[in-house]
Amino acid sequence: MRLDTNIRYLKMNYANYVLTSLLVIFSGACSVTPTSELPTPDAITPAERSSKHAGDDRSTVPSPPIHPEAGPAANGPLNWHAVRFRMPRNDQGQPIWAMDLLLADQVVAPQLADHHLQLPQWRFHRRAGSDATGHQFSWLIFTDDDTAETIFGALGDHRLIKQALEKGKLTKVLTQKNAYPNSHTIAATSDPRWAPAMQQHWPAYMTGVSQLWLGLVQSYASASINTHDLDALLDHYQATNQQLNRLWREQGQHALLHHLSAAFGYQPLYFGNLIQF
Repeated sequence: MRLDTNIRYLKMNYANYVLTSLLVIFSGACSVTPTSELPTPDAITPAERSSKHAGDDRSTVPSPPIHPEAGPAANGPLNWHAVRFRMPRNDQGQPIWAMDLLLADQVVAPQLADHHLQLPQWRFHRRAGSDATGHQFSWLIFTDDDTAETIFGALGDHRLIKQALEKGKLTKVLTQKNAYPNSHTIAATSDPRWAPAMQQHWPAYMTGVSQLWLGLVQSYASASINTHDLDALLDHYQATNQQLNRLWREQGQHALLHHLSAAFGYQPLYFGNLIQF
């Protein structure tokens, strides 16, 4: 009876485990170059950008180029760079997951639209561990150094980031060039324990997963947002997060897991042991 219960428990949590693996688990995140922290609001020279902000028509993010090793408009060699947003937990000690959605849609999406030709590969990473890093939303970009610098500068000028730092919704915004060992290789963010072919092609898969997730965020947050107030925006994306969670719960098995299994000919997937969450 206990074994049957464990199996049922595994089946209920299987979808959550796989999506967490897609969006959260990655390896090789050791520092290579120093991490830069964006200045606090008082240290930032005010500058308005032409990119869309909250309250404007939001950018629809184009699909990435097909060939990951050479962006069609790259200004030099491509490397993996990182932007990491760190956030506090709420009063109950829980991650404020809606902040990830707000940052992805309002802050990252305009940069993706502006620089998509220079971003042949990119992905999100979401985590909220019980450690010093805590809740962190990362945007990893495979691009040339000049484009990375331009993006980092735009984030430093972004009104929502400045507002979030002022209100304590963000604790740090960190930028890092050449963020991985062998950052010039497309496989640098892959787990080195994987087969070389998997390491080489997994980043394209994660770019697609991230593109899908961002598109869903934008679809469910499509109502007009006529405010620049961070608290009002956060309420809006909290509702969006609830809709997205329901979509994953009700349609993720068929739309994502089933069709991923189909791509591999419905072959069994080895876990080694029962996994309990």
